Amino acid sequence: MSEQASYKHDRFLTSCWGGIPRRFIRHPDGSLARERLAEMKEAGIDVVPVSGYGVAPYDRETVNEVLAECEKLGLRAQLADERIDRASLRQGYRALGAL
Repeated sequence: MSEQASYKHDRFLTSCWGGIPRRFIRHPDGSLARERLAEMKEAGIDVVPVSGYGVAPYDRETVNEVLAECEKLGLRAQLADERIDRASLRQGYRALGAL
C-alpha cells in the first residue's frame, strides 16, 4: 500500500463524486465486484457513494451487497434515495409558499 493510501484520516473524510458505475459493480457472472470497493479503500477513499436512483441506479440487492462489503472493508457509505429528495423538495416548496 502506498504512503498516501496508508495515511490515517483524523480530520477529513475522502470520497468521490459518483461511486462505482453500475456496469462495473458486478462481474459478467452476476457476482459483486468486491475488488472495486477494495481498490477504493486502497486509494484512500473513506466514503463510498451508493445510489438506488439517478442515471444508473443499483437495484436493491446490489445496494445491500455493497453496504455489507463496505462494512467488511471498514468503509463508510453515503446513501442516496430519491424519496429523500422528493420529501425535501415538497418541504422546500411549502416553505417558499409561506414567504
